[in-house]
Amino acid sequence: MEQRDTIGAAILALIVTSAPGTAGRQAREQSPAFRSGVELVTVEVGVVDRQGNPVRGLGPEDFVVTVGDQTRRVVSAEFVDAAAAHARSAVPPDGAVSTNEAAAGGRLFVFVVDQSTIEPGATRELANAASQLLDRLTFADRSAAMFIPVGARVDFTWAHDRVRSALQRATGMSGTGSMWEYGSLAEARDISNRSPLALQTVSQRECGVSVLASGGGGGAGGTGRGGTGQPTGGANPPGGGTAGTGNTGSGLPAGSAAGAGPASAGSGCLREIQLLADSTWRTAQMTSLSSIASLRQLLGTLERVRGDKTVILFSGGWPLDQIEQTSLLSSLADEAAAAQATIFTVLLPRSTFSASRRMVSLTPAVDQHVLTWALEALATMTGGGSFRAEVSARAAFERLSQELSGYYRIGVERDPSDLDGRTRRMKVQVRRSGSTVRARETFDVRTYEDRDWAARMSSALEAPIPATGVGLRLTSYLSAGAEDGARLKLLLTGDATRLQPGEATFQVLIQDLEGNRILSGEQPIGEPTGDRLPFSTSIPIEPGSYIVRLAVMDGTGRVGSVEHRVEARPVPIGPLSVTGPLLVRVPTQGRGEARLALDGPAQDERLALEIGIEGDRAQVAGAGVLFEIAAGAGSPALVQVPGSLSRGPRSGSMIAQAVADTRILPPGEYVARAKVKTGSEELGEVQRVFRLAGIASPTVARAAESPVEPSWRVTSAPHTISALHTVPHFTLDQVLAPAVLGAFLDRVAARPEASSPQVRELLSRAREPGLSRLEVSGTLATDVPVAAFLRGLTLLAGNRLDAAADAFRAAMRGAPDLYPAMVYLGACFAAAGKDKEAAGAWRTALIGEGDSVELHMLASDALLRQGQAGLALATINQARAKWPDRDDLKRRFVVAALAAGEHQQGLDAIDELVSRGAEDEPSLALALMVLYEAFVQTQPVVSLEQDRARVMRYAEAYRARGGPSLALVETWLAAVTSKR
Repeated sequence: MEQRDTIGAAILALIVTSAPGTAGRQAREQSPAFRSGVELVTVEVGVVDRQGNPVRGLGPEDFVVTVGDQTRRVVSAEFVDAAAAHARSAVPPDGAVSTNEAAAGGRLFVFVVDQSTIEPGATRELANAASQLLDRLTFADRSAAMFIPVGARVDFTWAHDRVRSALQRATGMSGTGSMWEYGSLAEARDISNRSPLALQTVSQRECGVSVLASGGGGGAGGTGRGGTGQPTGGANPPGGGTAGTGNTGSGLPAGSAAGAGPASAGSGCLREIQLLADSTWRTAQMTSLSSIASLRQLLGTLERVRGDKTVILFSGGWPLDQIEQTSLLSSLADEAAAAQATIFTVLLPRSTFSASRRMVSLTPAVDQHVLTWALEALATMTGGGSFRAEVSARAAFERLSQELSGYYRIGVERDPSDLDGRTRRMKVQVRRSGSTVRARETFDVRTYEDRDWAARMSSALEAPIPATGVGLRLTSYLSAGAEDGARLKLLLTGDATRLQPGEATFQVLIQDLEGNRILSGEQPIGEPTGDRLPFSTSIPIEPGSYIVRLAVMDGTGRVGSVEHRVEARPVPIGPLSVTGPLLVRVPTQGRGEARLALDGPAQDERLALEIGIEGDRAQVAGAGVLFEIAAGAGSPALVQVPGSLSRGPRSGSMIAQAVADTRILPPGEYVARAKVKTGSEELGEVQRVFRLAGIASPTVARAAESPVEPSWRVTSAPHTISALHTVPHFTLDQVLAPAVLGAFLDRVAARPEASSPQVRELLSRAREPGLSRLEVSGTLATDVPVAAFLRGLTLLAGNRLDAAADAFRAAMRGAPDLYPAMVYLGACFAAAGKDKEAAGAWRTALIGEGDSVELHMLASDALLRQGQAGLALATINQARAKWPDRDDLKRRFVVAALAAGEHQQGLDAIDELVSRGAEDEPSLALALMVLYEAFVQTQPVVSLEQDRARVMRYAEAYRARGGPSLALVETWLAAVTSKR
């Protein structure tokens, strides 16, 4: 198991605690700075035809917007098809990267139930009717339920079933009975407002006297005008009362004395009608004003929530004096505009018949107007509509849902004077006949954040609609927790753009899918020095599904927010569980430090990969990982790198890491895969999509203080060719094969030290199979250098590398010119993966063994494996001078020349090999890669057409020969042939 010497997995993390982030930033007095250019105010406008269907196909030129007495230019008009949005998933997308760029967001719906004006039975089907609208909402939308004047509330949530459940518990609090039994509510209002005509009408009907007769003290006979002395509909009173006597009997309202004269009886009846009318109307108005006061408080709360809201108000009606209370509704509409709320009202009519009522209203149409005019006026002023639920609320919601299924977001040019705090009236019209326009009547561009600058960050964090003042992108990774086995480490990384100078700060909020707050925190991220500011943080979290909300505010108060879904769960693979893969960008030397990849590396970078493995200790210890990069989930691997395993953060865990050379890939979308196996059995894989960008820009802003940085200590290296496996790994067969070993044994046998019979017998047996079983006594090895050399061979054949190296060193101490011992000491180094030491030993051995072509190839291969292409080319050229016709040297020359930058020489050499069919897979693959890079860098080796012809010829040869890089070759071919 290799230790992480070159690839460190330590994550330097600032842990965001579960304590809510406090506003460390004091409120600033200055106004926010706005960018130069045209500033727009977004207004939501509904345009429907006579059937309530949204009108489509309108452009900015079709809208006429007047603010005050000034016509404003409409810059944009976007139709939002809410019905089509319903086809999206009901849960947030779990894409790798989330962004707020061009994010319009969903819609905000607030269901307000005015319980004090609704009779208990009227709420029965409320939730069922509202379901027609709730069922059309997606995760991008937010809904809330609020009850006035009292009651529980459900704040904005994507869990719309919580709102549905709350509406099912709504309770009407308005009684069906009334003290007013003499007619309609409109008559009570008019009598309370001292209307003689209304009082005369009711008095004649109920008391049998007119206001005039009562006021004159009554006349002989006391019949009154048109009256019988009895309440309308009453029978002759018991006890012999007759018509025309003025004696009302028991049919008079309470308070009329039996046997009293007509004048006194009429006066008592009129006084009671007057008192009951006053009391009834005052009570109705007080209830209405109480509801309005509660709604104003609610609008104050909504003002703190970013974005346009659709408020659906359920009410039993607001009886108000139309003349006196219109200004109150106008003020309420202004507050709705400040809250960016469009109000739709749904009237739930009161019961017409009741056991406690003596009679039905004789003026139902007037009564309906009394109840509805205020709701209708408020809806019109705020850009909404008013609906009446006659039998049930379903019909009203069908129409309402139909109207809200599509709307326009228009961008209206803002004037600098709009920020003076004055209220301006707005009118929106369309040049389309037969259309109804629903838009608010108040133009208010100052948002809550404008009024309370310090609240912008928290508002952006909590608001359902993303803030876009600062551009944001965000992604997440999972890794095993440090020591707590019950929790994982959530790594968030992203970048912010469109930042103004000054220190930037971010806040993060994590909620579960039910909208419950899990944790939040705040952290400064430094000052931007360019057009992009990267940031990262690490958060311990329990397994589960979460929504991460992150907001960033720059030094001038601009705010951006973004929402990201996280599935924080390890992936089960057989008996193991896996987290990752993590992707880390490894820049070229001098271009910065390694960082968690937001969406992927650039084309001139490398990509480090990591997964965590947990399970039974024995099973984890036997695990192996192969990292791959492919064009798609099921596509063949383009790049393969074996994972390096090391201990994880706790018992029973391992970390697998590797660095892949993505510089050989064209820009585009790829899949990084980590295949986990035990022994020869493949258990499964985890993968992650990433995008390979073009050449990275050197002027990306760096965070002055980054909360989390992965410390991938990747050694710098020139452009490696190991990704193509062009240089074979060293194996002992290369030096222990009979032909190679026999040649060196011949040289050793010619030495004087090998003349003794005992040594000659050992040399003879060394040529036979079973070299590892050859026994050389320690005494002989100490006395005779050749015997020490032979002892080293037996140890090397048994893969005892350290002991063999000691034996070869002992042989060279006894005979410094015993160069075969130096050759096989280099083999010990190469077998241990120490190519640098092996190359040094073999280059030294060439002093005495320069006539060994195998030694030249061993040395050049070792130099190529460590990136010393120039020295490898020099070594190969020395060999070619002695053996010019050997194809194995020519193939190595191709690889060394191309790797050393001698592209023309290398390609000329492989042309000659291809023409004879003598090429091999590594040399072809490297030649194709060099030509591909020349296309990418627009620096052809010869010319564009000649290079393209070479690519096609080499690709055909590669297909015929086959090899592990076939999929990669096809990718290069497609890139080269498509570029004209």
